Amino acid sequence: MPTTYPLDLDGWQDRPDHNLFSSLNLAVVSEVFAGNSAAVVFGWHYFFAGGSNRTEVVFTSNRDFLRYIERARPGDHLTLFDLEAVDQRAFLRVGLRESTARVAMTEPEVAMIDERLIRGEEIAAVRRFVGPLTGEVEASVEELDGSDDQAALDATRIAWTWARGELYLFEQSTFDEDGEGGLIETVSPGAQQRRVNALVDAKRPSDGGLVPLSGPY
Repeated sequence: MPTTYPLDLDGWQDRPDHNLFSSLNLAVVSEVFAGNSAAVVFGWHYFFAGGSNRTEVVFTSNRDFLRYIERARPGDHLTLFDLEAVDQRAFLRVGLRESTARVAMTEPEVAMIDERLIRGEEIAAVRRFVGPLTGEVEASVEELDGSDDQAALDATRIAWTWARGELYLFEQSTFDEDGEGGLIETVSPGAQQRRVNALVDAKRPSDGGLVPLSGPY
């Protein structure tokens, strides 16, 4: 897809490992979906010089993933995770994927979530469910920063539990672990760093296959 706006490529490099379109990165996503109709790939889209916060993304097919990244702008960064590869890292899992009942939490589970949020923890919630109209697996991802506002806590639980399916709650820091006891706190990992739990941590390349090693996100 040709670039339709001016692009300063100073400092951009040919780095297949950081290139979202490289055969390596395309293959690992394709493999997650191969033969698994319940697969979910989720994560975050960081916009290069976009002047906005990151956006949650979620895919339930390789086709949807490919369509999405084709529309991204050169330099945009996607950090993606395979739900079934990280599901054991969730601090809470409730509900069943095929269930048509509301997700239900016990009082101790609700209290635990409130305590985490009041302490200032950031939580990511991933829901996987069977669409009532399509009969196919669908998914969503939401985030919440810590809060001591009871109304905000109540609204969050309602938003997470109104619908069917299964719900996974993760500490946000899980997705930035470097595998050595530390966290990667920038969009672009530094030299010799990698998000150990990430399926893909790469950028949409320019028409010439170049990607920025860092940049304004």
